[in-house]
Amino acid sequence: MTPRTATLLVLLACGQPALAQELPRATPEAVGLSSERLARVTDALQAHVDSGDIAGVVAAVMRHGQLVYLEALGHQETE
Repeated sequence: MTPRTATLLVLLACGQPALAQELPRATPEAVGLSSERLARVTDALQAHVDSGDIAGVVAAVMRHGQLVYLEALGHQETE
């Protein structure tokens, strides 16, 4: 994990997803990833939210210094 990626993950965990808008973006296929597989990741995370395992989640994937996946699902708290 690069320092920039680690910083992004920390910022997202701290509730600052707006900062991710400043990162260069790419399509998953442009950096050798699959949109279909990332959609399955979203489905799996949503299933955990729906079942009550977690209240919510923010997930991000960067490759070659470009943001290719950013999803926020659920809520910050269960109440």
